[in-house]
Amino acid sequence: MRPLPSGRRKTRGISLGLFALCLAAACCLQSQGVSLYIPQATINATVKEDILLSVEYSCHGVPTIEWTYSSNWGTQKIVEWKPGTQANISQSHKDRVCTFDNGSIQLFSVGVRDSGYYVITVTERLGSSQFGTIVLHVSESTTEEIELEDVEC
Repeated sequence: MRPLPSGRRKTRGISLGLFALCLAAACCLQSQGVSLYIPQATINATVKEDILLSVEYSCHGVPTIEWTYSSNWGTQKIVEWKPGTQANISQSHKDRVCTFDNGSIQLFSVGVRDSGYYVITVTERLGSSQFGTIVLHVSESTTEEIELEDVEC
């Protein structure tokens, strides 16, 4: 092995290495991923109610948000969008869903068949993602209404 001609070249190599390390660390700090918060994981509703599936997320950049629905009747995508753009809403939920830039969706006039698991996936453009689930139970009528019906009989 031949020694380096001067210590200057060795210093430049260390400086470039240190610069690359700092750059990598900065990128890691910037792309810490997606965080997702679901304040209410279970929602009980009655037929014809409007329901808000509330979430909050944070990430760097503009993510892609997707909601899917799963129940005894199958699994289907409800909606997908990037905040600030038009949402791609499935035919099954056209005119029944409203999206919000914070990731939440509102379902209008729910029915018993809307009961099930609603999964939100928030994906950052660099590929990291986070998902969460909200369980929705929709009943025909409230307990109070059933008790009133029993009293009237």
